[in-house]
Amino acid sequence: AADDDADDDAGRVAVPVRVPALAVAAVAVLLAAGELVELAGPPVRKAAAQAATPREQEESRTVLAAVAAQRRPGDLVLVDGGGARQAAAYYGPRVGLGEYALLMRNLPSSTCPRTWYGDVLRRSSLAPRVWFVSSHLTAGAVAQYTQHLSRFGPQTWQLTATGAVAYRWDRGPVPAVADDPGPQRCLRAVDPSGVR
Repeated sequence: AADDDADDDAGRVAVPVRVPALAVAAVAVLLAAGELVELAGPPVRKAAAQAATPREQEESRTVLAAVAAQRRPGDLVLVDGGGARQAAAYYGPRVGLGEYALLMRNLPSSTCPRTWYGDVLRRSSLAPRVWFVSSHLTAGAVAQYTQHLSRFGPQTWQLTATGAVAYRWDRGPVPAVADDPGPQRCLRAVDPSGVR
């Protein structure tokens, strides 16, 4: 019987199979209706959802460019050492950001004391203004940074863009806080060239 099959195929010419336009249209309709997506599983559902509603991109370049445009000589620019580190390394030179330090959040320790970083800056820095740029942070993490830096002086500027934010504090008097429990995290500035 196998020889009979070989004889039947001997006179045939292989012809490429073409998918009719109607079949392509049917798949598109099923995809749009969600039927095919349900059959294909989670990866296809996720891709279809993102195609229908694209994710917003974070705008680190926008906030870094705004800081670069407004920065004055002597200003201190701090960049979140987590989410914004790579954006500052890439976009900083392109937008003219200049020198900056990475601001790292840590648990208090002997090398990172439990003190308000804004107080430390006010006492030890000659900077007239302090800038802070962050991206990809939770609201709680941003609040920890801003609580620290608000001890430098009043917040005078803020720019919020999709997934990124920048703040500025000007040196000035800070109201005393009664029964100050101290910060939950310590902050320290590090040179970005030493962090990978």
